[in-house]
Amino acid sequence: MPYRLMEVVGRPCDTALTVARMIYAGTFDRHPELQVVTVHTGGAVPSLVGRLDFGWRLNFRGVVDRHEVEPYEQHNELEPSTYLRRNVWADTMGLCGRCVRDAIEVYGIDHIVFGTDYGPVPISPREHIDMVLGLGLSSEDEDKILWRNADRLLKLGLEPTPDKRSSADR
Repeated sequence: MPYRLMEVVGRPCDTALTVARMIYAGTFDRHPELQVVTVHTGGAVPSLVGRLDFGWRLNFRGVVDRHEVEPYEQHNELEPSTYLRRNVWADTMGLCGRCVRDAIEVYGIDHIVFGTDYGPVPISPREHIDMVLGLGLSSEDEDKILWRNADRLLKLGLEPTPDKRSSADR
C-alpha cells in the first residue's frame, strides 16, 4: 500500500490479462461488432502486443496446425493485433505522451478517446488536454482524440463548435 503498486502496476496488468483472455477465448470472433474501451491507455497491452501475436502463432501449446484444435476449445481466428485495431479502444488517461503514442500505434488513431480521472483524482483535465495537444498530431487527429472518436463510438451525433483558434492556441 505505501507505494500504491496495485494502482500503478496492478491495474494496467489486469487490463492486459482481461483483453488477452477476451481475444484468445474467441470473444471477438463470436461478437465481431463488440467494441471494448480500455482505460489508462490500454494498460500494459501496447507493451505486450508482440507477445500476444507470438502466443497466437504458437497456439498456446507449441507450433501446431490451428485447425487441429479441439472443437470444444474456444480460440481466436485472427492475430490478436487485428482485434486490437478492430474491437478495442484506449483512452488517454495515463499522464504519459509516449504511452498515448504507443496506444495510437497499437489501436490506431481512430480508436483513441480522451480520458481523465478527474473527479476522484484531483488532476485537472487541462493537463490531459495539454498532453494530447503536445503530441504534435494534426488538428484533425487531435479532434479525433478529444471528441470525434467518442462521438462516433457512442453515436452521440455531436456537431463541431465554431472554433477560430488554432490547435496551438487551445
